[in-house]
Amino acid sequence: MWDMNDGDERNNQTETQEFLQRLGQRIKELRRARNLSQEQLAEATELVQHYISQIEQGERNVSVVTLRLLAQALGVTLSVLVEGLG
Repeated sequence: MWDMNDGDERNNQTETQEFLQRLGQRIKELRRARNLSQEQLAEATELVQHYISQIEQGERNVSVVTLRLLAQALGVTLSVLVEGLG
């Protein structure tokens, strides 16, 4: 039996993945603008480099606390980090 909610769930998943990819790209752009390597950003946030890589690739759904750490390390506010990504 076909369920109308199945399409909604797939659309939500797609929207979430696209958001995470935009967020990752924003973090990557900010990091590069500051001439930081992933390793340097990882050190500044006390996260591991592989995790930073996964965030930048849109593969991780990060917590607000992690976003705050990233924003601080990149020298921007949390609002600047996520502005326009919604």
